[in-house]
Amino acid sequence: MLGKQLSLFDDNFDELPLEPLELNSTANEDSETPAKYELLTVRLFKEAIREVEGNEGDRLLASFAAKVLPNLMQQLVGATAKGGQFTEEMRRQKKNVERSKHDQSFTSHLLNGLFPTYRILKKLKTETPETNPVKRNCGETEIALFIASYILHDFDKFPDYCEWLKTNDSEGKFANREWRKYPPHKDEAPNFGRDYVALKIQQLGLDSLLGEDWEYHIDDLVWMSNNAGVKYDSDRGLEIRGLQPRLDGRIRGTIANLVRLSDLFASVIKHPSDAEANGLSEVLNSLSNGQLKFSYHSLSDNRGVLTNIINNALIDAHPSEFYTPLLYLPDGAVYLAKTNAPAIETAEISNQVIAKIKNLCAERLKLKTTGFSRDGKGFKFGEFYWLFFDIIELMGVSIEAACKLITSTKASSAKKRSDSLISFQKDGDLPGELNLEFPEDYRIDRLAEFGDILCRGIWNKWQERLSDSQKELPKAKRQSPPELDLTEKLAEHLGLADKIPALKAIQSLKKTGGVPLDWYYLAAQYFERNKGLDETQVRAVLTDMVECAVTLIKPIAENFKIPDGWKDLRTYVSRIVSLPTGAVIKPETDPFLLELARYSAAKITGRGRENVCAMSSSAYTVTEQMEAATLFTPQVYSNRQILFNAQAAKRQICSIWSIEIMLRQILMNQTNATGGDFEGRKYRYLYLYPAYFFTPETNKFVQKAYSWIARTRFDADIRKHLITDKQLANFTLDNYQHVDSLLIQENLQAEEDRTFKISYPDNQPLTFFFLALPPGKDATDTESWVMPAWLAFALPLILDVKTVASESPVPPFISGADFEKTVVIDGEHQAIRSLIKQDEYRLGRRFSIRS
Repeated sequence: MLGKQLSLFDDNFDELPLEPLELNSTANEDSETPAKYELLTVRLFKEAIREVEGNEGDRLLASFAAKVLPNLMQQLVGATAKGGQFTEEMRRQKKNVERSKHDQSFTSHLLNGLFPTYRILKKLKTETPETNPVKRNCGETEIALFIASYILHDFDKFPDYCEWLKTNDSEGKFANREWRKYPPHKDEAPNFGRDYVALKIQQLGLDSLLGEDWEYHIDDLVWMSNNAGVKYDSDRGLEIRGLQPRLDGRIRGTIANLVRLSDLFASVIKHPSDAEANGLSEVLNSLSNGQLKFSYHSLSDNRGVLTNIINNALIDAHPSEFYTPLLYLPDGAVYLAKTNAPAIETAEISNQVIAKIKNLCAERLKLKTTGFSRDGKGFKFGEFYWLFFDIIELMGVSIEAACKLITSTKASSAKKRSDSLISFQKDGDLPGELNLEFPEDYRIDRLAEFGDILCRGIWNKWQERLSDSQKELPKAKRQSPPELDLTEKLAEHLGLADKIPALKAIQSLKKTGGVPLDWYYLAAQYFERNKGLDETQVRAVLTDMVECAVTLIKPIAENFKIPDGWKDLRTYVSRIVSLPTGAVIKPETDPFLLELARYSAAKITGRGRENVCAMSSSAYTVTEQMEAATLFTPQVYSNRQILFNAQAAKRQICSIWSIEIMLRQILMNQTNATGGDFEGRKYRYLYLYPAYFFTPETNKFVQKAYSWIARTRFDADIRKHLITDKQLANFTLDNYQHVDSLLIQENLQAEEDRTFKISYPDNQPLTFFFLALPPGKDATDTESWVMPAWLAFALPLILDVKTVASESPVPPFISGADFEKTVVIDGEHQAIRSLIKQDEYRLGRRFSIRS
């Protein structure tokens, strides 16, 4: 497939010779590539393991990361532990594949099992007050044997096992065997598999953990790797048949339980609540003597950034004295808990989510003024600013926005405004004695549009919000604020009291198109009287205006309470969160019935028509969206809206999606582009899902790599990497892994990052990763799909994740458990479709397609 896919970029690619692509190929045949080269991803993974809390100074884990991890990542690339073509073959044979239908790479399977169990093991060794089997039976040697036993517990699935069996087949019984139809088993290896186990110990670097006398424990390792299960992966008769383990049976039993726990982690947890099922709790109870248990929180929805924040707020709500985060999933988290851990209080969960949103966003908004924009009518800002700032704070934020958006380098609109006023004067709408001529001067624009945002954009809007909130009260309790003409008061503050009659005349004009001509007039008169003000002095004028406005408004605002705007989010969080004690709010039918009624009424013409969210059906408040608050063009047609109806000219959006889009603007958007400008850039989205789940170590690794993904186009550097100077197409799995240094730029600075991805604190885990890629200036629809589609196939090899490429900003799946295969391409351009032939690919299969 990849050979064909690349023909999109060079008409002669079909004529290039292809190197054979084998799953067990780890050698790069390009002689120009250095023999000793550490993958960037390997180095990032090592750093991630070292930096995770609790791993500091762990000598054994550091040795594993240095000696074993690189071999696992390079030797097992592309190999599957679950799913893959084996599952498709079993389906063709009409066999039950429910237990293993979801793709999971071999590397994910091993690391997903090892890291959480190792964390539990350390807790049992050092942090449990009472004794337990691990404390009694596991020293450093036994822990190293556990690690090696788990790494080897599925040695019959290693990519080279079949070949090894054939090489060591003295009887010729494997000569013509169909391995896909009849997979090999451990008990088919001669000499109990001792020779193969010894070979893999050395090839994977496990001997560095076990010490010089590792061969002494070969039989122990064979026994423990053969007894990771109870029913399907257990062979307790090995000793009867001649195996001679060295360890005491009780010690072997404890290590076998640790291996079993690891295998259960890696095999059965696809949703947070799975931690309570499938035997995990029983094994933990046995290992801890009842001192530890599993807990979880889960979500029933995934919006993107908001989902990450909700997960993090819930993690914070679990006191670290009793709960340790063990696994991260897009739809929740699994915890290791003390048996006496208190239940989590649910009453404040929604407020904790809101507090985290404010903590993440408020300061960024002050610094970046994301959501402020300027068009022909002046300043505007996203409605979401009211969620973070009161009226006084918002006026202060507007100073920074005015200075950023209207600079000396921007063309002034003052002369145009002057011409408009003169036109009205000629038509007799304004007194003839007024001097309405003023020059182009960016300072006039800044003062005019700043004054307008204070008066119309903030003060008048606050009054509207107050009026709306008063309507929710009984008539007897409704109040109105005192009258305040803020424009007039600010004119007096600027020393322009004598211009108020002219101001009133301009404000009485009709058909001004919403342009703040009144404030342009005032600004021009102010600078006529205060010539030569520099940048610092102009900023001081704006600051003084805010101080004047605050003096007038604060006494009024303090007497009224307006709802904070988070009501729907509080309801949403309560509806989607579940804990071991149950859902915060038990599922109800009313929200669904409301969604259904809205959807049914959305296309009614005339009375009875309902607004419906253009992103997804919703039972929450639906409003019309302005361009400053969206990442799409509001006027674009949606099949959720009725055609040929002026009322439906702009898309509607529910309050929850409004918050998600707001979070994307603040925490993802590096360009400040909104509305049609953003949509016109033809971003295509890549969603990254874990193969079952992330551990703190794998999560930290993916977060590091994700934050530094920089390459947005399939350019000459990538082509040169895949096509040698001898015009040989090198599509081996090993070579694909080495693409990492071309895609990832270490220490990538925000100002250099052209991708659209989440900017999140390093000390908080991202539970769901997604990014969007801009194809470049004036790109065609076909070009916009090239890099996302290619990355969807490359990233599983580089980051060991499942991927979905889509044009939709809505996450296609809640978690990786919602789709079986490794790669999903959703709604791709027909040119891409003609190359890849199908929309879903299993790990392993996508590299075997040739044209």
